[in-house]
Amino acid sequence: MIGGLTVAALTIVGVGALTAPAPSAYAAPTVISTVDSTVDETTDIAPVTLFVAPAQALIRPGNDPILVEVTLRNAGEDAIEAGTIDLALGARIAAADSTAAPAFDDAAKVLVSQAMRETPADSDQSITIEIPRDLWPLAATEQPGVFALQAAFTPEPGERFTASATADEGAPGPLAVATSPVIWRGINTGETVKLSTVVPLVLPDVVQSTPTPRQLTRAIPELEAAYNYALKQQATLAIDPRIIVAIRGYGLDAPEPARTFLATLEASPLQSFLLQYADADPAAQAALDADALLAPTSFDFLTRLGTFEAPESAADPAAPATPGTPAEPAAPAEPTAPSAETPEPAETEPADPTSLEALLAWPQGIPAAWPAEGAVDSATLNLLRESALPTTVLDSSNVEGATSPRVTLRAAGSGVSEAYVSDTDLAAGAALAVEGATPAERALGTAQFQAKLTALAAAKPTGVMFAVDRGMIAAGTSPWEQLTSLTSESWLTPTPLTAQAEGRATLTRVTPNPADADPARLEALALAEEREPEVTAIRALYVHPDYVTGYQRARMLDLFATHLANPDSDFEAVAEAYAERDAEIERGVRIIDTRHTQLVGSSTRVPIQVQNLLPFNANVRIEVRPTSAVLAVGQETFQDVLIEAKSTQTILVPVKSRVSNGESSLVVTLQDAAGEVTAHSGEIEISVTATIESIALITLGAGAVLLVGFGIFRSIRGRQKAKTEAALAAETESPTA
Repeated sequence: MIGGLTVAALTIVGVGALTAPAPSAYAAPTVISTVDSTVDETTDIAPVTLFVAPAQALIRPGNDPILVEVTLRNAGEDAIEAGTIDLALGARIAAADSTAAPAFDDAAKVLVSQAMRETPADSDQSITIEIPRDLWPLAATEQPGVFALQAAFTPEPGERFTASATADEGAPGPLAVATSPVIWRGINTGETVKLSTVVPLVLPDVVQSTPTPRQLTRAIPELEAAYNYALKQQATLAIDPRIIVAIRGYGLDAPEPARTFLATLEASPLQSFLLQYADADPAAQAALDADALLAPTSFDFLTRLGTFEAPESAADPAAPATPGTPAEPAAPAEPTAPSAETPEPAETEPADPTSLEALLAWPQGIPAAWPAEGAVDSATLNLLRESALPTTVLDSSNVEGATSPRVTLRAAGSGVSEAYVSDTDLAAGAALAVEGATPAERALGTAQFQAKLTALAAAKPTGVMFAVDRGMIAAGTSPWEQLTSLTSESWLTPTPLTAQAEGRATLTRVTPNPADADPARLEALALAEEREPEVTAIRALYVHPDYVTGYQRARMLDLFATHLANPDSDFEAVAEAYAERDAEIERGVRIIDTRHTQLVGSSTRVPIQVQNLLPFNANVRIEVRPTSAVLAVGQETFQDVLIEAKSTQTILVPVKSRVSNGESSLVVTLQDAAGEVTAHSGEIEISVTATIESIALITLGAGAVLLVGFGIFRSIRGRQKAKTEAALAAETESPTA
């Protein structure tokens, strides 16, 4: 994801710094240029981008050289000439300015310079530069804090970047510059920040609809790593119900590691809440004017694959004894007075472990929702409140004036609700630290994350919340080792959200709002909802119609996945694949053999192939009718034809011709067993050429006669020849010859 969305976003924001301040603390490196061609006006992307960051964000006094990672990215079509990188240390970043990008100081003293070779078109060049300790300007007595590390690249020929060079009008300046926070000595003793974390337990994108047992087995190690990280951080768990439903839905056939993991979750001391099924985005549903949140309709398509223990039920005193076991006579009961303290035992039916309610039950969780970042408005809050979800997880870009990560949220048109507010800068830094394409980008993300927490510790806030990006996990990234390193500094105190002080905040909107910025996504989601009744109309042809409706709803919820709201996600390709599968399901049972058939003779059996594309058994009715009197069908209706899941069945239809030659066809109609829903209708063209049969028989008979006659002729000639040779031999041997 960072290789696409985040890096692109960083580049665009950096170029925008030419005319406006960057909107985020450490969300973007600053990129400037003195060359007009640096910005491609057609794409709004800077072909030249510079990244700089310390290899270790926290620098302490010592003798070891300080390592700095630098990457020059050339996204243009022309190579960038070789040149020089200059490194300098800018001013201290005040805690109050922690939400502003580190400023580039033209007058900062250059510490070291290093040559860089030519950077080819559409490529990166990364180097590591050492700053000797004797050149590092901060003494051991310098107070702890965050400073701006900066770099400037000047291609040859050109003067090296210095204060005098940039101050003189017309002097050549750098092609690109960049800044990064660097932490000196950490913080003063005793300063801490309460860090609360939300950890998503979600499945990777390769899992669609509901995970298979094999997919569950592969996902469990990653889910366990996420849970172990959450335990260390005393985090709040945001759980995709697909995980719980799948493990319960396979019953005794669920993989043993998965069943163990579910037991761990159920007994966990951590606060938790359920996301929507497949982590569907409530903000997108609110943008589509939904009256209620989308929800699964049935999991019968899943539980049919599982094995379950028989539910225990109370013994019925009127039931007969088990056969083969003599019932002992009951002792006469002593008469007792009725007691008001002993209520009548309630008649309870055993719980069905395969019911929708049982599979989705999570009584230990809190009622909360986590919509797409920056996309929440009053309509979203109203929809969540109507769905009995009073608590919403937001990011700081979606609110203003937040005094704590746990707030009472005020919103125009929605009133007051509860919210957990995560820090946008922390999320951006962590994502870059995990998914950065180069060492410089990953180091920059680490520096952004830890510098923000350092600044917060110095400012002594009530606390801060960090929400792990679920898009990383959906993309198959395992961030837990890197995140452990990011959150293990001594001035961080892992704190449950419930232990944070309660504050207040006001709902605002990010511009552009992700939900509004991608109308194509909303349009695709709206079309998917509109198609659902049409797609599931095929359910009447299946032995268990609920399998089809439940399966389709689970698929649609997967399309609404929150991480697909990210502009960097390939939602267009996902939506296209979804629409193609919709078309397949809509014609889930179909006739596939409608080729032209030659009818030779007066009767034959015409094969008709029926294909079932879905993983469920179908029970269909097939009607075959001729279009003219040329043909007569021996059996026009085939009732209760079972087409097994994902298979093809061949039906042989007896057909007779009433003429010796002619053209006709058969109309084949595929319906549900009751004959009320028509799924498919096709026509098989048939050419009748009965005379061919007579001609073939005559030809065959004539050939046989000729063959026999030729054999007899050869036999007679052979015998005559033998007699003649014998006579000649006798004459030769005669004494009178």
